[in-house]
Amino acid sequence: MPLENILILKLQMKVILLKEVKGLGKTGEIVDIADGYGRNYLLPRDLARVADEKTLKIAAGARQKASKEAKFANQAVEKFMKKLANLPLNFILPTDAKGHLYAGLKDSEISAKIRMGAASLPDDMIKFPDFEPLKRTGEHKVRLKIQDKLVEIKVIIHPVKSSRPVGTPEKRHLTG
Repeated sequence: MPLENILILKLQMKVILLKEVKGLGKTGEIVDIADGYGRNYLLPRDLARVADEKTLKIAAGARQKASKEAKFANQAVEKFMKKLANLPLNFILPTDAKGHLYAGLKDSEISAKIRMGAASLPDDMIKFPDFEPLKRTGEHKVRLKIQDKLVEIKVIIHPVKSSRPVGTPEKRHLTG
């Protein structure tokens, strides 16, 4: 008996991803994977389900629902970004006599202020391409990226007179 007739194994299986799997696909996608990868990793961790007729129908419904939700979320982000582009973010920070900040305004502080207006935005969704801490008072233009959409926002830093001795930290004040 030839050897190739003995080693006929099912090496591939078709699964529907229940969650996003890095390097494999997104939720609801149907992918072909190695049988062992499916049985030993994806299925026990509830990351995927074997693709049969019933699960294919469920997946089609889930894809439609996810598509509608993504469209709604996308519209909400666009609306928020338009609002953000027209509204300046004001910060009151301690400065020296020349208007230099004692500590530069970081992107994380700007991000925190933005999230105050949109609590549903996750921390990792807001990106600042080519950002350097702002070190002077006045009006600054800052580029912001949310879900691959760029917008330029206005950040205004107002000085607060500091009577503290040099080297003593002061609490930062954030205003709307």
